[in-house]
Amino acid sequence: MPPERLPHGCTNATTSTGSAVTERYLGPDTPSRQHAEVTALRHLAGLLPAPALLHDQKGRISIEHVAGRTGQELIEQAPDAVLHSTGQVAAQLQQIDVNATGLWPALGSASSSASSSASSSTPAGAVLVHGDFGP
Repeated sequence: MPPERLPHGCTNATTSTGSAVTERYLGPDTPSRQHAEVTALRHLAGLLPAPALLHDQKGRISIEHVAGRTGQELIEQAPDAVLHSTGQVAAQLQQIDVNATGLWPALGSASSSASSSASSSTPAGAVLVHGDFGP
């Protein structure tokens, strides 16, 4: 059975096989966007509800399939509840100690083999922010 194309993919072509979701990165700045997503998935595993990274290949990743519906579908039915939940997860993200995750030096590197030790150049008060946070 061919993979099913998922709706609401804006900058990636997203398909599902039922057990895994594959994102093919399209458009501008593909390597940088992929690096940021892979780095976040690896460093935040276990700290936030997020799918496990299964494969990382040039121009595409595969993550575990998580049962449910897209936020875009849910927001049309219950916008207040979805936006409230989105805000709670955003607040949870901002409570994570940037230095403890190793994200600061890793996201600043063009290489996926970046050091995972905390950098002394992490600005005081730095918080994690999702670039396109929304349902």
